[in-house]
Amino acid sequence: MKISGGVLALNYEKTTKHLIKEIKSEFKCRNAKRAVIGISGGLDSSIVLTLLAMSLGKSKIVPVFMPYRTTSKTSAEDAHLVCAHLSLNYEVKNITKQIDAYFKEEKNPGKNRIGNKCARERMSILYDISMRENGIVFGTSNRSEIVMGYGTIFGDLACAVNPIGSLYKTKLFKYA
Repeated sequence: MKISGGVLALNYEKTTKHLIKEIKSEFKCRNAKRAVIGISGGLDSSIVLTLLAMSLGKSKIVPVFMPYRTTSKTSAEDAHLVCAHLSLNYEVKNITKQIDAYFKEEKNPGKNRIGNKCARERMSILYDISMRENGIVFGTSNRSEIVMGYGTIFGDLACAVNPIGSLYKTKLFKYA
């Protein structure tokens, strides 16, 4: 079966308007005061953060950068640049102490376990902040990650609203 490019084409203007409408609707129906989002400096969180700014305005967004000791300096710089570009303040919650404390007795927990624990710790922090702010947690997982199973249950997949969950990564590159 041959699939033409038109089948997978995306009208970016129409999609953006739809996502903004959906974000506003979710925000209103949940009676939220703030949108809480974990930022990494990567494409997905940058797009969702931008959509939130377009939908809700700067004062209603709480971006949170949560590095672990292996987080690259580039990620921190990129997260800062995106927030600066959008004129947003952001919180930094370093998760190194609690992750390392959890694995203290382990000889070699492995990268996957540490990565999954980091994802769950980050989501736990985001939900705590959402309680503090009377907010809702917005996710940043794209459709490609979801269909490939690239995500952590009760971690990055545990958001209340995921605006880009129906968009494939290949389509998100064009947003940048």
